[in-house]
Amino acid sequence: MRNISRDIKPLGVIKCKFKADEVSIYGLLLFIFNSRNKRIIRYAAVTGCNPEIYESDVDKQWFAFEKDLYSRRLKDGSLREITQKIEEAIVLRIQEEAADDFYSLWEVLNIDGIKDIFSGCIIEVIRYDTGREYDIFIEMKGQKINLRQFKYLTDAEKINDEFMLHLGKEDTENFLIDLDIDLVKNKDANPSIRVEKVEAGDMVVTRIIDDRDIGVYLAHLLGGRKEDELISLPATVEDVKDTEDGVEIIVRYGPGIIGRAVENPKKKIGIIKTPMASPFRWWYIIIAFVMVVLYYFLVIK
Repeated sequence: MRNISRDIKPLGVIKCKFKADEVSIYGLLLFIFNSRNKRIIRYAAVTGCNPEIYESDVDKQWFAFEKDLYSRRLKDGSLREITQKIEEAIVLRIQEEAADDFYSLWEVLNIDGIKDIFSGCIIEVIRYDTGREYDIFIEMKGQKINLRQFKYLTDAEKINDEFMLHLGKEDTENFLIDLDIDLVKNKDANPSIRVEKVEAGDMVVTRIIDDRDIGVYLAHLLGGRKEDELISLPATVEDVKDTEDGVEIIVRYGPGIIGRAVENPKKKIGIIKTPMASPFRWWYIIIAFVMVVLYYFLVIK
């Protein structure tokens, strides 16, 4: 019997590279999402002044493309602040502001339409940073995959950490980079949620408060620190569990990099909204009940 799961491909992968030659800004973007429930699973970006960034091949498998992207974030010339702003702009755009448009375009694999959404966000960030609007050239590839393909492609990464999210920090130290983080409210008017309501897959607002050398270094690398100033970062919740000290939230920042926070269940934190499914309509039940009653009296009686 043919495996039905091979035919159902709810996951989407978008790999793209862009360049703004006039200001020597080059970048890579990766977004992986579930089109069925309209949730972003993971995302990453890098921008810099080195044109070698644009030489990355968007035809690579996504996990190889992601590793290439992160390796380029470690090199000199990485523009961390612009990278973070582009990430935030695109996440907000496709997760909240234009979610319906984005997922409608994805349904028919309209890559040109998705390019327009991404390029608009990138141009807006560059205009804010430079004071002028520059044209960009963007190359993008999209692919629909099923859950089995996603699991197969992540086996190499997950081999050490897939069973460790519930272990203590001392047990994961040799396998994962495990950072101390804090969950915070948004600076602007975006919505907030109580910690006890957070679920895996939600996108929350975090700060990396880890004062170890590796923590400070990665905070700078990920765009969560500028000199001594802590900067809020959006991150996807990987796991949630109750502990004696509160609710432990685990988020993922990238391959092998997670953050942990133990928070008061009643504390309010920032969250980037996911478009909700259509509300349940109780009048469906009422109509059905009325039809059953009418059938009983008009037909059976």
